[in-house]
Amino acid sequence: MTINEKFVKNISIGESFGELSLLHNAPRSATIKTNSLVKVWCMERKNFRKIVDHINYINHIETEKYIASIPFLGKY
Repeated sequence: MTINEKFVKNISIGESFGELSLLHNAPRSATIKTNSLVKVWCMERKNFRKIVDHINYINHIETEKYIASIPFLGKY
């Protein structure tokens, strides 16, 4: 991975890149160059946002359940 043509890091199998652009609808900040043939999985921002929103919803529900299970806090 390079930023402004300066090497930043190697990316290994299973790692991701570009999530900040998907989260913030911003231009990408780095360039990826490969030394061999690779398979890349791409995702549109709208689908990425749906997944993130769903995960946030699940986390919210779990947090509510946890707070409700604490007698002192569950009354509110």
